[in-house]
Amino acid sequence: MPELPEVQIIVDDLNKKVSGKKITGVWSDWQKTLNLLENKKGVLKLVKKPDLREFEKIIKGKKIIKASSKDKNIMVRL
Repeated sequence: MPELPEVQIIVDDLNKKVSGKKITGVWSDWQKTLNLLENKKGVLKLVKKPDLREFEKIIKGKKIIKASSKDKNIMVRL
């Protein structure tokens, strides 16, 4: 389990390297971590836990806006 400073380093690197780019595909070896979240009035709400094919279909072609962290979780906003 990474420590908070390590998580922030990863978030900073993601923002430098992938912000503004489009998603062309998805790969995961730990599918249970995939979540679709919705932001309502500043509160993130779990919409659903998709399977990998459905997740790829939903996010493929979307533009990466920003990576951020909450506790030790990394979130990528599209």
